[in-house]
Amino acid sequence: MLTQLESHRYLQESGHGEAAVMLQRAWNPDPQNLPFAPYIQSHALISLVQKGLQYHDLERSIDQNGNIIPESRTPFFGPLMAKPSSPQAAGEQETTNGSVGEGPSIPSSPKTVGSRKSAPEASTNGHAQDDQTTRKTSDGGDHEEGDASINSGTPMEVDKQQDGTRSKSPKSPSRPSSPAVELVVDADGDVGMSAPPTPVYTLTNGQSVGVQIAPPKAIDLTTDTVLLDVGADNHVTKTAWRPGDSLLVGASAESYCGLWKLTGQRSSSSPGHEILTNAANVTAMEWEPAGNVLAVATYADFEGAVSLYSPQGKMTKSLPNMPGLVSGLRWSGNGDRIMFTVSDGSQSKLLMWDKEISATEYVNSHLIDGAIYEVVWSADNEVYACGDGAIYRFHVTNEIELSETFRWEEYSQEPWTLIKSARWKESSVVATVSTSTSTSNIWIPSHDIKLESAHHGIITSLEFRPHPKPQSHPQPLMNGTGKDPALILATSSMDETIKIWGIDSVSKTLNCVHRLFLGPSLAALSSTFSPDGYAIAAVSYDKLFIWNAERGGTPMATWLIPNEKTNDESSQDDANGTANGNASMLDRPLSWDSHGKKLALGFGNMIAIVNLQR
Repeated sequence: MLTQLESHRYLQESGHGEAAVMLQRAWNPDPQNLPFAPYIQSHALISLVQKGLQYHDLERSIDQNGNIIPESRTPFFGPLMAKPSSPQAAGEQETTNGSVGEGPSIPSSPKTVGSRKSAPEASTNGHAQDDQTTRKTSDGGDHEEGDASINSGTPMEVDKQQDGTRSKSPKSPSRPSSPAVELVVDADGDVGMSAPPTPVYTLTNGQSVGVQIAPPKAIDLTTDTVLLDVGADNHVTKTAWRPGDSLLVGASAESYCGLWKLTGQRSSSSPGHEILTNAANVTAMEWEPAGNVLAVATYADFEGAVSLYSPQGKMTKSLPNMPGLVSGLRWSGNGDRIMFTVSDGSQSKLLMWDKEISATEYVNSHLIDGAIYEVVWSADNEVYACGDGAIYRFHVTNEIELSETFRWEEYSQEPWTLIKSARWKESSVVATVSTSTSTSNIWIPSHDIKLESAHHGIITSLEFRPHPKPQSHPQPLMNGTGKDPALILATSSMDETIKIWGIDSVSKTLNCVHRLFLGPSLAALSSTFSPDGYAIAAVSYDKLFIWNAERGGTPMATWLIPNEKTNDESSQDDANGTANGNASMLDRPLSWDSHGKKLALGFGNMIAIVNLQR
């Protein structure tokens, strides 16, 4: 196979300048910077072609017994002009009668290399010389009378005669030695055609292409998928598996919340169904970290209400109503507290319920002008909230105290709508993203890391990769510098991609580790890591993809979502993130079970339980 540099040089030398430019653009901006470029000599391609033609002519000039065919054709590039095999051969040519003959010699066919027997050499009188005839040796010994010198195929200089007797040609002076160069011989015995070193791949952008490992193509998960119907008048907005339980999943819709109990790991039979509510609008839902309680927030008559349910679907507690809509709720890591976000349209309020202080009252509240979109616990006594133009950090004890406000001055009005937290190197890392149509920025205010225009479309999800378990086989992803394992962040976007980022806290940068491409016109509506960090799943309007989080590249498995409507009815508007003007039509809630072997995917009024068998 011809190397890039050889092809480039050949096209330049042959006058195909335009083709050379196209070739250069397609492969590498500067082929001279490739690691094997110093090993490629000038005119290497032409030399390679010339050698091939010479070897072809050599085969045609020798028969099967190793004898030279007298009437061999002249090589394609003309008579071979090989260099003399020794300095002495260049200085003299003797005839059979002992006199020196002038003029160029007749070129002979090249000899074969290797174990093939050389053909008998003919003298100038037509008689073949005996193989035992004494020849002039490399140490300067004389030929006997009647022998013929070996013709090298190049013009030979004639020594002047003195007194009519034959004189020996003096040894040619040796040429000045060139600088020491290590000659490398290739498999054909050719010097200067050394193989380049192992190439260093220079792919810095474009979609990630991983090394394909079994299976050779993505597995179709259709046969391992069960569909659950929540009712014709609902659109599923969230799915959540019970922590530690691969058989119980909760789902919420516009006016529905329920629990589905699967009967087996393969979900082959009809699961049990327990409806928690189907009257009020369900605005938020989340499991307590130990999986003992499910908190559900509803909205009716301009008030928000929160109810707590057991895994069996029995309501165990009803918290006091709150004026406004409960847009979010988050359990603390120890499961003792819940932080609520309540909005009335112009102001937002943070409320906290602490079961150790009061089981029937809220402990404290903090009022903020403007919208608060999400809250997240970064520690047992610390909460972050994202809003319009700012990120807020709160210190939480028996009260909620605002301790710091973060602002990105260039984006003072940016809506920061998604926020996530993770523990890394004994500290909390908090990341947020903007989801406006004009920007797609990633901001880590806890470590002052900023990245503008991370995507070319609206960011739809933000997830930290869970730390792989010690016994996990894949090696942890690096931070882009190849030094230490990095904390990994994934973002999905309407630009048809998932990007996996390595966070480098030293240089305060985000390095793109993988760029996963869903396909043309397939916007990524959500994405999430499996609990063990092994896989990442993403979903478009009509297809589910699952990748190995370490390798990236080709998806391990896919599942095609059944058509909800006709193509005309399901047309999308990726620019504003709506389908037929209804933003909820693009909701694709996605969640893994605790073992990372099942996915609960909501689409329309259906829930798909997808089994991924590793």
